[in-house]
Amino acid sequence: MGSLEVLHEGLSQPSGISPADQELISQWNDSEDVLMDCCLHEIVERQAQLTPDDVAVCAWDGCLSYGELDRVSSGFAAHLTEAGIQPQDFVLFLHEKSRLAPVIITAILKAGECFVLNKPEPC
Repeated sequence: MGSLEVLHEGLSQPSGISPADQELISQWNDSEDVLMDCCLHEIVERQAQLTPDDVAVCAWDGCLSYGELDRVSSGFAAHLTEAGIQPQDFVLFLHEKSRLAPVIITAILKAGECFVLNKPEPC
């Protein structure tokens, strides 16, 4: 058996998941893909207009509504532009998991830039 076949077999038969959980996961994913002709930051902006007070992000350090996510990410996007970051530049994103991670990612996208996620290494 080739290495790709072993990899595929391992992915198709996850270990440690009960048959009931596998069925539930299968039901969650049993819908047609919906293609959207917009970007993530545009979805955030639209949702902020529709339901500004709904929770968009919840993490160990707090929650943000769609309105807050949109407002804070817009401010940070403006800061990136003022700092000279150009559209389509790559921005290295090195940050611990927190409620600010989606803010920073959304801001980078709003400014027209690309991001590269990197996990911080402990000192």
